[in-house]
Amino acid sequence: MSIYGWLLSVGLILGGIIGMIDIIARKNAAIAEKIKSFEEYFSYVGVVILGIGIWNAIYIPQYITGIAQYPVYYIAIIVAVISGIVLGLLLGAGIAHHFSAVEDLVKKISEKLVIVKIPFSIAGIIAGLYLVIATLLNLQF
Repeated sequence: MSIYGWLLSVGLILGGIIGMIDIIARKNAAIAEKIKSFEEYFSYVGVVILGIGIWNAIYIPQYITGIAQYPVYYIAIIVAVISGIVLGLLLGAGIAHHFSAVEDLVKKISEKLVIVKIPFSIAGIIAGLYLVIATLLNLQF
């Protein structure tokens, strides 16, 4: 796996956890307070995931042809790329306040995508973990 693959996999695991923080914070107020101190960094994680997801999206035709040889592995990569783009948009929306020209557009998009935040967070964590484990153990099936 390339450096971009590693960044996407680890970024998806981290981004998926960040995407699930809303659920965690609702159940435990003490954790919610600690999380607030890190919230400003969540947007930067989202921008990195988005950038790497878009970069890897260029290779989706190659991944689709790879499904014939290693179906689970390449389906996980495609899921990782799509999850990376969606999670990147959702998490990176906080940076839009620096650019007032697109802030309203980003807010509208984020509001529409928030209903898919938890499913894409779960898919991102699973795909990221699978890709890390498959690469470390040299498993491609």
